[in-house]
Amino acid sequence: MKRKISCVICMLIGIASIVSAQEMVRIPAGVFRMGSPAAEAGRRNNETQHQVTLTKDFLIGKYPVTRELYQRVMGCNPSYFKDSPAYGGAQAKRPVEQVSWYDAIVFCNKLSILEGLSPVYRISGSTDPAAWGAVPTTRNDSTWDAVTANWNANGYRLPTEAEWEYACRAGTTTAYNLGAAWSGDWGWYTSNSGRMSHEVGLKAPNAWGLYDMHGNVYEWCWDRYKEPGSSSVRDPRGSATGSIRVLRGGYGSAAQDLRSAYRNGDYPWASNLGLGFRLARTISGGTGSGTNKSGSQQLRDSSSHVLVRIPAGAFMMSNPAHPVTLTKDFLMGKYPVTQELYAKVMGRNPSHFISSPAYGEAQARRPVEQVSWYDAIVFCNRLSILEGLSPVYRIQGSTDPKVWGAVPTSRNSTWDAVTVNWDANGYRLPTEAEWEYACRAGTTTTYNLGDSWSGDWGWYSGNSSDMTHEVGKKTPNAWGLYDMHGNVWEWVWDWHGSYGSGVATDPTGPASGSNRVRRGGSWGYAAGDLRSAVRSNSDPGGRYYAVGLRLARNNP
Repeated sequence: MKRKISCVICMLIGIASIVSAQEMVRIPAGVFRMGSPAAEAGRRNNETQHQVTLTKDFLIGKYPVTRELYQRVMGCNPSYFKDSPAYGGAQAKRPVEQVSWYDAIVFCNKLSILEGLSPVYRISGSTDPAAWGAVPTTRNDSTWDAVTANWNANGYRLPTEAEWEYACRAGTTTAYNLGAAWSGDWGWYTSNSGRMSHEVGLKAPNAWGLYDMHGNVYEWCWDRYKEPGSSSVRDPRGSATGSIRVLRGGYGSAAQDLRSAYRNGDYPWASNLGLGFRLARTISGGTGSGTNKSGSQQLRDSSSHVLVRIPAGAFMMSNPAHPVTLTKDFLMGKYPVTQELYAKVMGRNPSHFISSPAYGEAQARRPVEQVSWYDAIVFCNRLSILEGLSPVYRIQGSTDPKVWGAVPTSRNSTWDAVTVNWDANGYRLPTEAEWEYACRAGTTTTYNLGDSWSGDWGWYSGNSSDMTHEVGKKTPNAWGLYDMHGNVWEWVWDWHGSYGSGVATDPTGPASGSNRVRRGGSWGYAAGDLRSAVRSNSDPGGRYYAVGLRLARNNP
């Protein structure tokens, strides 16, 4: 195993630049069979099946920690694979490796402190890694191995082994989280990796939207390694003693060593080119013990309130076709705004479809609708204020919707005079150009997944049963955005108007108009009206049960 040189912390950075580099997915509490059945191909003797109950929802990283994020927090990149990523891969988005278990707990506490969260780990009475001394590169039983964890703290931590396998399986019982017979589309392993790590998120995610659970790098878990029993357990956290910490997921290994149940381990000071990690967090409040979280934390923890970074770039925008350049990265909602999130921010749910969701779907996660364009900008500023961000929209000199008065239900000259601070870091509606660029995700086809429509891509008149559906149930585009085709139309910032065939840079639409643009089509429209290029428009005061919204933000 290759040993790394210990990192020296060389900088601290602002919280905002850290938050945008990571995404956490909410994992629901539940019961599952941990381990593998006797007949599973490749099974090892340390995979005894037993029932595990996890009594609380928790958050887990959508991806393994990247070298970009690690360097922002720790001031260094210990990775072996420092250059020459695979063609088209982003070096900064490869998973960090050559990270010991000790390094991982330091990272977790440092990130927690930077984000104003309660650190989980304590050594020699302190939660501040600056007081822990140099990270050991050999066994350290008396100090570092005596680390304790505050499981009620809301900071970052390593997942337990049970949390890891439960999140990996995402409700499945097969050898891998996407089926029984391995496919190279599911992860990086011996036969397709070129014997190196790859940018995270390029292989198929599991049913809960987690990437790279099979392969790329091994991931440290909290637990000390022990042989499992066959008895049922609740919220297990491993053995109280032992010199080995658990590793999960596999890396440059044969496919059978990437199975959901496959277990490995190493010494906590070990660091080599196959060892990385993934973040987890406890969700405070709700089921079980823990302190109540603030309104803003509650919103950030919502699994339907996830933003995806969209890279700057150029594309051909349609109707008529003309080149558009977007000069800055931006953030875009992974899903349309849900009824759950809207109600938390606004104190009400205006939706027409407030009951009787499709079988197996969650009512709270259906997209909000009957939201006017005016409602949408109120929502954006309110959410910004709740999260301590700078509101984008200003009416009559104020960014506080409380002083704007009642939301108009038809055209209103005061509200139509709203101004935008494009430099503010708060939530906003995407521009029409941002929306189409994000929808296309680099494609030039009729839809963002091809030229010939498939009902697997979105909810429309042919499969919706004349109602909205839980977000995220159809296939995402190449950038991980769901429901860009169908379910509900989505408001964008722009006034409706014609655009020419000339080159446009960061366009924000006409300066005035009668109607605001909406994009994406809805549950009640034919497939042709869900195309990436289709435009529609409505009175900004109108509320329709086929129209919702999706959030955007400047990239911090």
